[in-house]
Amino acid sequence: MTDLETRLDQALKADAAPARDPMFRIQVMERRGRAALRRRLIAACGLALGAAMAGALGLAVTQTVLSGTQLLAATAAIAAALTAVLAVSHLGGGAVVRGLAARAAMTVRILPRPRPWF
Repeated sequence: MTDLETRLDQALKADAAPARDPMFRIQVMERRGRAALRRRLIAACGLALGAAMAGALGLAVTQTVLSGTQLLAATAAIAAALTAVLAVSHLGGGAVVRGLAARAAMTVRILPRPRPWF
């Protein structure tokens, strides 16, 4: 190579983009994964806290109103309902509910508007 070609090659390499850093990409993916895990954990803890509060409130109400076999049946129903809520949220039922809500909202928007009566 001549001196001119060497200088031209060096000038072109000076403006080149830096080499890709695979460790940086891995660190970015790790940060994103940790942030997503943190969000899911906070949501699950909030849901569990809400379910516990609702269960305690329901149990307190049923104990003051019901007695005997009715109390046992009501306690079992409350436990089953709370378990179902937690299971549906854990298995991805939230996306299904949001999809149904969006579909219902779209249906309401498509319906013709009622004419004013005046």
